[in-house]
Amino acid sequence: MPGAEPYRHNGGEIGVLLCHGFTGSPQSLRPWGEYLAERRLTVSLPLLPGHGTNWRDMQVTGWPDWYAEVDRELRRLAGRCTQVFVCGLSMGGTLALHLAARHGAAISGLVLVNPSVKADQRALKAVPVMRLAVPSARGIVSDIAKAGVAESGYDRVPLDALYSLTKLWKLVQGELPLAKPKGQRGHGGKRAGAGRKRSGPRARVAHVTRPATAFRFPVHVTTRMRGDVARLRNFAL
Repeated sequence: MPGAEPYRHNGGEIGVLLCHGFTGSPQSLRPWGEYLAERRLTVSLPLLPGHGTNWRDMQVTGWPDWYAEVDRELRRLAGRCTQVFVCGLSMGGTLALHLAARHGAAISGLVLVNPSVKADQRALKAVPVMRLAVPSARGIVSDIAKAGVAESGYDRVPLDALYSLTKLWKLVQGELPLAKPKGQRGHGGKRAGAGRKRSGPRARVAHVTRPATAFRFPVHVTTRMRGDVARLRNFAL
């Protein structure tokens, strides 16, 4: 798949791990990675197993395979950088949260864009049975509203892989925090740092959370962005 290859850049002592989404590829986050690389950060944007080729290749993979890839990249960054930040899009956000639960001390911050942590469609409840009857379902390749910008991905969703993702959701839900960080009030509340002039695109913060034990660092969650994801300055470092 064109543009699906991994992206890496050896920069300074601050590292950033970017995790792409379910049925997607590094192509969706490469502009963000290049933006960070231009500012001399060390960047790793791996291709998750089963992605970037054909949906049938993904059918024989599951969340432990995808997690193993980002876990390996996090360890590599931690070995050469003084600080590591993890960013995730959709399922990449799910993997980022699980990384934080396992390696909290090694992560300086999280940036989560539309993180996937639960089923948002009733049809997903039928996946455990559907996957026994059919191997795949119709998918959405690109839903980017910005003119001239398209996201590459699979036009079919492998149902065994989707079923595995639902297992990861349940695991990560149990790892999510009950307490909010100091200075945050949740939905509709005043954000920490409110009143400061910000540059770059505006985004709505749905909630900012961290666990009392595992996540001792900033966690930023956005559900809507204006402008190119590569210019997400008000959340990236």
